Amino acid sequence: MKAFKKYPFFLFLLAIFFCLHGFVENYELVFLKSLSVTFFYTVVFIFLLYILSFVLIKQSVVAALATFFISVYILFFGAFLDAIKSISFFSWMHSYKLFIPISFFILGVLILLVKRTENIRMKLFTFFNLLLILYCLYDTVLLSFKVRGKTNIDVISKMNLIEVKHKPNVYLMLFDEYPGYQSLESDFNFKNDLFYDSMKLNGFEFFSTSSNYNNTFFSMASLLNMQYVNKLYDSKGITSKDDFARLAEIKNNNVTNCFKSMGYKINNLSIFDIGNAQAAQPNLYVTTNTDLITNKVFYKRFFKDIGLQQLSKTTTFNSFFESYFLKNEVSNKNIEQSIQFIASNKTNAPHFTY
Repeated sequence: MKAFKKYPFFLFLLAIFFCLHGFVENYELVFLKSLSVTFFYTVVFIFLLYILSFVLIKQSVVAALATFFISVYILFFGAFLDAIKSISFFSWMHSYKLFIPISFFILGVLILLVKRTENIRMKLFTFFNLLLILYCLYDTVLLSFKVRGKTNIDVISKMNLIEVKHKPNVYLMLFDEYPGYQSLESDFNFKNDLFYDSMKLNGFEFFSTSSNYNNTFFSMASLLNMQYVNKLYDSKGITSKDDFARLAEIKNNNVTNCFKSMGYKINNLSIFDIGNAQAAQPNLYVTTNTDLITNKVFYKRFFKDIGLQQLSKTTTFNSFFESYFLKNEVSNKNIEQSIQFIASNKTNAPHFTY
């Protein structure tokens, strides 16, 4: 117990809790290798912040508490903001112009309070050590339940894979945001006959199409699991929790598992994480892996909500925004090159390429 009053274990435990809590929230969507990298950077950030605080304040206990307050604010900024927005009484604080100054003021008052009041800072020192231990233990228990309660959609057991005699290479190509023949002809006066004719010559068939773009996660989860998504959601009010469930179903899908069981190599060139293969390139539309944990960190949330809007108005950052928004174009070109390489590279084992 004396150690709890002497050493700021809560700084290291805060890094553990930040990563562990995010992992529990997004279980099955985060790669452990990437999580370890996020944990390393979090520890380094907190350590450097403590060194800076100690240099400025000259008191180890106060510096540790100041580091804790600032770290919590930065790491859980988005969570705090979302909590404020969920309470109608604080509607007047929803604007960044008010939320940032008020939260900075509260942060400054807390640091000043612990600096001037020894009794309070020593109690907080012990309290945070115990609190972070309890939080980490609680999330560890939750994680164990999720691991034990993990269930996968399984249709492979119903298939007789021994009957498969021929194993050609298979390509699943999704032309995301690609206008259909009718749209190109009616809106752009362009008949895309060259593309369709070339596809027909290669044995492709075409069927009537319709768009359900906002339900892409649901469509791909259904397709890659060879059955419709279980109707445990409100189709008129799809939440982020529903989307995360679909991402987990895509990541642990039956199609790629089925091909793997037949000796296929899986090439993931999609925007989704598939099995042990991360998404081909970072993209603007699907938040995956450890981005699900770090997307509420101060600089990411601020940049997403305010930074892009404000900085894009200045000529200084034009080149930066051009490169930022052209991420997907660069990604598409890289994927195109990868497909050409895979198609031309002769291997003994067949491959499934998404």
